[in-house]
Amino acid sequence: MSDPARDKTMPPSPAWLWTLRAVLGLGLILCSYLTAVSLTEGLHPPGCGADSSCEQVLGSPLSRIAGVVPVGLPAVPLYAVALAASALLTSDTTGRQRRVGWMILAVVSFAVLGAAGWFVFLQSKIGAFCVWCLSTHACGLVAALLILWRAPFDRGGRDGALSASFAVLAVVIAVVGVGGVAAGQMFQPARRVEGQLPTPPAAGPATFRIRSPFQAERTVSLLQGQLQLEMPLPTIGHPDAPHVMVELFDYCCSHCRRMHKRVEQILRHYGDRVAFVPLVHPFDSKCNPKVKKTNKDFEEACELARLSLAVFRADPAQFQRMHDFMMTGSKAPKAEEARQFASDLVGAGTLERVLRDPWLADQIRTHMSLHQQTSGGKKKDGHLPKVIHAKALFTGMPDFDKFCEHLETELGVPAPVDEAEEATPAEDSE
Repeated sequence: MSDPARDKTMPPSPAWLWTLRAVLGLGLILCSYLTAVSLTEGLHPPGCGADSSCEQVLGSPLSRIAGVVPVGLPAVPLYAVALAASALLTSDTTGRQRRVGWMILAVVSFAVLGAAGWFVFLQSKIGAFCVWCLSTHACGLVAALLILWRAPFDRGGRDGALSASFAVLAVVIAVVGVGGVAAGQMFQPARRVEGQLPTPPAAGPATFRIRSPFQAERTVSLLQGQLQLEMPLPTIGHPDAPHVMVELFDYCCSHCRRMHKRVEQILRHYGDRVAFVPLVHPFDSKCNPKVKKTNKDFEEACELARLSLAVFRADPAQFQRMHDFMMTGSKAPKAEEARQFASDLVGAGTLERVLRDPWLADQIRTHMSLHQQTSGGKKKDGHLPKVIHAKALFTGMPDFDKFCEHLETELGVPAPVDEAEEATPAEDSE
C-alpha cells in the first residue's frame, strides 16, 4: 500500500486547475469558431480582410482534411475531452480516477504540442500566418506546458505516478493522431472545375456589357449570354482567339498572382485557341467603396490598376508586357516602379495624359460591379481570382489537367496536337 504523503496523484492546487480550464476553454471556443467559419465558407473572421494572411491560411486546401473536413474539427473533441478529464483531478475523486485524468491529459498535451508545431510549419510554407489560428495554437501550447509541468511522471511509475513506458505510449498515440490529420491534409482529391452559374439578372440575359474604349471589332458572349465583352479589351493571349475567358483579379492578391502562372500554362498549352481578358478589381478603399479598411498589402492596388489600364488605353499592344511585369514575383511592384515601367512602354507624356482619362475610373467601377453581380449569395464566389467563360464561372486556381479536360469537353476547345502531329502537314489545308 502506497504512502498517502508520497502519492503523486494528489489533487493539484485550485489555482492551477482553474488556469488550465480557462486556457482549455478558450482553445475550445477558438477552434469551434474557426470550424464553424470554415463550414459556412466564411473565410473572413473579424480583422481578416480580402487576401489577408487569415484568408490565405483558412482558404488554403491544407485547411481541410481530404478536401472536406476542416482541420479544426478534430481539435474540438480533443479540447472537450481534456476539459472533462480535468474534472477527475479534484479532491472529490479517488487516486485511481485522478491517475486516469492525468493519463488523458498527458496524451492531449503531446497531441496539441505536435499539432501546434505542424500547423505553424504549414503556415510558414504557405507564407502567411493567421492570427486566429496562432491564438488557438498558443492556447494549446500553454495548456500542454501546464499539464507537463504538473503531471506526475516517474521513471518507475511509483506511488501512482505515470511511468516512462506510458509516456512513450502517449507520444506514439499523439504522433499517430497528428500524423493522420497531416496525411489527410496532404491527400487532396481532384476537385470539380465547373463553377456555380450566377442567378440570371431579372432583366434577362446579356444585361451586363463591358465596353471597349476603342471601335468595337467583335462582341464575345460569356455566361450563357449574361455577359457581353466589346473587344478589344485588355487581353492575354491571341486577341482573335475563338475561346475567350475573363479573369477577375487584383495585382496585390497573392492567389491571383499564383493564378497568373496557371493562365500562362494554359496559354502555352492551347496557343492561339484561347485568350484571357484580365479585369482588375482592386481591394483598396481609395477606389473601392466596398473596402472599409485597406489591408497594408493592398495600399497601392488602385494606382496599379490605373497604370495597367492606362498602358492599354495608350497602346493595347503593350498591355501584355505591362501585365506580365506587374505579375512577376511573389508580390506586386511598388506603384513608383510600375509607373516607370509604364512610362518606358508608352512614353511619360502619353502616360500622364492617359491617366487623366475618366475611362480608367469608369472601367474599374465596371469590373467591381461585374464581380459583385457574379458573386450572388455564395461567399466563396466573392473571392478572387474568378474566371468566367462561355458557360460558367468559378473561383480559385483549378487543377491544370481537370481544367483542360473541362475546356475540351464543355467548351469544345480543340486539344493540342503533339509535336509529331504538328510536324506532319495536314492533308486538307484549305
